[in-house]
Amino acid sequence: MIFLVTRSNQIVHMREATKDVELVIAMLRDDEASHQVWLDVDSGALAGMASDTVADR
Repeated sequence: MIFLVTRSNQIVHMREATKDVELVIAMLRDDEASHQVWLDVDSGALAGMASDTVADR
């Protein structure tokens, strides 16, 4: 599972980190990491994003 450390040093799932943002950019090592970060059902970024959020990888 991949987590994000925020500026306030809180550790959060990507799902939580992307729920109130307008743009998400991720630079990942390979397809497996991309799948985990973007598509994981419980913690993936896409699960937390609003329908109008812009995403790029």
